[in-house]
Amino acid sequence: MPGLRREEVAQLASISTDYYTRVEQGRMRASVPVLEAVARALRLDEDERRYLFDLAQAAGPARHAPRRRRDVEVPPLRPVDARCHDEVVVLRTQRPHRCDRP
Repeated sequence: MPGLRREEVAQLASISTDYYTRVEQGRMRASVPVLEAVARALRLDEDERRYLFDLAQAAGPARHAPRRRRDVEVPPLRPVDARCHDEVVVLRTQRPHRCDRP
């Protein structure tokens, strides 16, 4: 529809502007419900609607650059009481509590 900005089309279609932009630029493949919402927002006739769906189908899935794997060493998780060696005060009460050591 002439004169509508991306933000306005996205709002009329009830999708985010970022999502609509990615679909429009071919960086993401839209689902049928999203395409139907865009067609309604743009008030497309049957031929225009079919053309929109044909374009979306021909685009296929978007290609993404492979993500680099970040090797991050994550320390193993241990139960909280395994770390407790001294007295601990629980701030929600006024009584100090001891951790029972195994």
